Amino acid sequence: MVVRPLALLCLLGLASCQRGPSPIAPVEATPQARTPDAQSSAPQTRAPQGSADANAIDRADRIIVHSGRAALERKDFEKARLVFSGLLDRYPGNAELEGLLAEAEAGARRGPLTFESLKTKRVQPAPFRRRAVSEAPVQQSPKPPKLVVASKVPNAITDDDAWFRDNGLRRPMLELPNERMGTPGEVPTTIPPHIEGLRLARAIEDGPHLLASYGEAYSGGRMLLVLDTEGEVLGSFDFGAWAHTPKDRASDAEFTDQGVNWAQVRDDVLFVCTGHGTYAKSSGGLTGYLSALDLETGDLLWRSDPLVCNARNFLYEDGYLISGYGFTAEPDFMYVIDAKNGKTVQKLRVKSGPDYVLKKGSQIFVRTYDTNYVFDLR
Repeated sequence: MVVRPLALLCLLGLASCQRGPSPIAPVEATPQARTPDAQSSAPQTRAPQGSADANAIDRADRIIVHSGRAALERKDFEKARLVFSGLLDRYPGNAELEGLLAEAEAGARRGPLTFESLKTKRVQPAPFRRRAVSEAPVQQSPKPPKLVVASKVPNAITDDDAWFRDNGLRRPMLELPNERMGTPGEVPTTIPPHIEGLRLARAIEDGPHLLASYGEAYSGGRMLLVLDTEGEVLGSFDFGAWAHTPKDRASDAEFTDQGVNWAQVRDDVLFVCTGHGTYAKSSGGLTGYLSALDLETGDLLWRSDPLVCNARNFLYEDGYLISGYGFTAEPDFMYVIDAKNGKTVQKLRVKSGPDYVLKKGSQIFVRTYDTNYVFDLR
């Protein structure tokens, strides 16, 4: 009998299938696999706590993480708590999940945050010139610090990271969480991410105080929250009355909304830098103020002249504030301001607008738009 090639191939394929191994029955199908001893000796399917893979969340579970973050965004803290506690059962020791769970639990204990629940003080309108209502009760050195240029070198404008690294400095503000990048940031869970629809714009760790500004954008905001390190609210302030000036240009209204850019607390006095992020002429030069308020009452103690601060931060030094102001096509200066009354005690020209003002040892490091300065304190 002659076997055609096609038929031969079919016969060989059938024989091959018959010789293949039979499927392996799962271990759980045997009674022995269900005993407690067998379960305790079963291999781990997830990394144990403290292992190098404890932070590895697979792609599928990332979708669940995002749903939990969304619950936090809308203040559904109980749902967020259930999501993150369930994930931690599968990823014990995961730092990101532990932080998110702590935030959800803190939110559940705190309840929904509103201006009313925080007993927010609406700060009264302030003058648009220097004014001292009363002296701030701060301890002060008898001699004001004097800035003396020790060095100045050009920078590459975009090399901020290298400047921090090479000088052993750290950014003054805390890194905010970034949901898109999946990074938890540095903000303690005691600082709420939202208040009445306003988002956390800036977080500051200031010794025994935590300060957080809130607004519609990340550049700054109308609301400032002051807490202690345990999360107790020491003061809640609404600076909405300071948002605009009578000289704001209608054509620039989108850019002249003034908010809190930086703040510090000393001796129960709240020091704030407020202003907008565009040209001073857009508000008739009425921007870039330093102000001092009573932390308990929210009453204004003094306000500085305009155009003395718009750097990312200022420093408090022995009863004086060291700040900087500058902008494209505007004069650029460093200032020393008396923290008792808001008077300018030193004004020093710099090459471009100050960005960061940081202290290391007895020197002040200032990063401007295109120049790196080091100042001695005399």
